[in-house]
Amino acid sequence: MSVELTYDELRESKKSKYDLEMKNFLWDKRSILKTLLDLDGGADLVTELPGLDGRSVDSLVGFSDAIVHTEFQTKSDDLMCMRMLEYYISILKITTENGRGGREIIQSVIHVGSGPNKMAYLLKRDAISYSYSMRSITDYYDKCRQLHDPTHPIDRILLVVCKPTIDHNEWVDTAKFLAKYTRENRRDSANLKAYLLIASLLKKVPIKTVREIEKMLQVNVEDSDVLKQAVDDVAELVETQIYLDLFTEQVTATGVDVGEDFEANLKNIPVSEVRNMFVEFFHAGNKAEWVVDLVQSERLAPAKFRM
Repeated sequence: MSVELTYDELRESKKSKYDLEMKNFLWDKRSILKTLLDLDGGADLVTELPGLDGRSVDSLVGFSDAIVHTEFQTKSDDLMCMRMLEYYISILKITTENGRGGREIIQSVIHVGSGPNKMAYLLKRDAISYSYSMRSITDYYDKCRQLHDPTHPIDRILLVVCKPTIDHNEWVDTAKFLAKYTRENRRDSANLKAYLLIASLLKKVPIKTVREIEKMLQVNVEDSDVLKQAVDDVAELVETQIYLDLFTEQVTATGVDVGEDFEANLKNIPVSEVRNMFVEFFHAGNKAEWVVDLVQSERLAPAKFRM
């Protein structure tokens, strides 16, 4: 059974496939995700904010007295605090006048990955004291179990995503339910099958269980470029560009001419190394000297520079 429409939608998206799945759950009026996150009754706001170079936040919901910003994160990010602070400032700019008045801004990061969450949620430096809430999607499991509709496919998928442990029988039962549901409801079949398969990759469900799910849903991960990319963690590609933009902007501000190939050279190294460089740069006493040392080192491809 073809799921080409879903694959095209995922392939064309500039967002992580995992982020797209969570946001689709959030925006679907039949889903309980908004209820789980206490976002019922709020108005969905435009997620593209000024000053983010085309990037957008995952969710921005407005209430009479507050604006709630939510980010879904699949893996630990050493610079999450800085990203959230950047988002906070962008939201502040469009909701207040010179930072005064306006609604309260409430921010949270929800870790939806299977690995350990080592992200900091508090930044104290110089005169700055900034924080936001940090939770795991598994924290919502009990509430999800109480509220979910067992006859609704998205709720069934959300339930296994929220569960702290991997239950083979529960994943297989969910796939059986979806197989039957999609035979009777062709309109949603492509999206729902993709959701469950991406959820299994997100939660790192054992391959034996995944193969059984594939067989029932008649979708093979190995035959899909999009799902193969998801296995390889396509989110890293998106995050790489974020760090490249931030790092290049800060390096340029030092006044050191690193040459026109600087950003191209950065693209040739792993995103984890770019993160490390950004952290080192952030803590460097003399940033211009640090940049000169970086360009002269073997950490980048050769690049000409001048002060």
